[in-house]
Amino acid sequence: VQVGAFSTPEQARRQVVQARNADISAYVRFRPDGTPPRYKVLVGAYAAPGPAQRRRETLSDMFPGAFVYSMFER
Repeated sequence: VQVGAFSTPEQARRQVVQARNADISAYVRFRPDGTPPRYKVLVGAYAAPGPAQRRRETLSDMFPGAFVYSMFER
């Protein structure tokens, strides 16, 4: 579940800290192929969309723009 995307690693790290302070395990994935490159803040790793969608719903208060992100999209 993507909860943020930033142009600098510092911005992404701040959101990871915010999530972790709320006991949400988050991490940053760098996508160099964008213009500009993006540092995506993600929560969880799901093999199916159903569990990811349910998790997105629990995150919507803290991260209103959260959405299910496919690790395989290009």
